[in-house]
Amino acid sequence: MQRRREFDAVEEALAPVLAALRGQGVITTLAAILKTPEEVEAGSPLFLDMVEDANILYDREGFLLSG
Repeated sequence: MQRRREFDAVEEALAPVLAALRGQGVITTLAAILKTPEEVEAGSPLFLDMVEDANILYDREGFLLSG
């Protein structure tokens, strides 16, 4: 999927930062959830999991804030 391949550069750029955090005892991961507004409106059980333990890092137009 093209959207996923575009995120590879982000993961590569953040790899040293995440490694440094692990060295300090901070264990975290990135999970790219790449959805169009139409896909979000269609819904997904994944969103239920995100309520408890996800941080949205990028929402270009604030789409998820309006829900």
